[in-house]
Amino acid sequence: IAACSSPKETPAVASTSKVVDWSASAGPIREGSDGSALMDVTIKGAIDGKWHVYSLTQTSGGPTPMTITVGPTPPYEKVADVVGPTPTKAPDAEFGIETETYSGAPVFIVPVKLDKSIAASPPVLEIKVRSQACSDKLCLPVKTTTLQVTPEPAKS
Repeated sequence: IAACSSPKETPAVASTSKVVDWSASAGPIREGSDGSALMDVTIKGAIDGKWHVYSLTQTSGGPTPMTITVGPTPPYEKVADVVGPTPTKAPDAEFGIETETYSGAPVFIVPVKLDKSIAASPPVLEIKVRSQACSDKLCLPVKTTTLQVTPEPAKS
């Protein structure tokens, strides 16, 4: 992976460029071992071939790491770490550190707990994916994408 321009520089490409698309879908609601209502939300990325985003585990002191949050809280709560692909690691001369990136079509699983009282009629869940996309020539500003998912009601 080649170096990116500093995120402090204004890129020549408009920040609205569609180099990354995110989508989300909710798995079935199931009962947890403690009687709670749980589901896995799958987030899929579609990253243009010349671009990458920084990983969930990217260390500080460089590019902005990806974050995934769920809401509204309550009734939804992320109950464990997001599971995703192993990032590609490479030294980055611009940032002066090893960076961790995802490219192509990464898939993430977000474990979510919801209030059992609403499992039969769950409200819309919002997933916020915050990421920074870079090519080998420049970085776009950090962007937060809000995805709305309507979970299937729990089967009784």
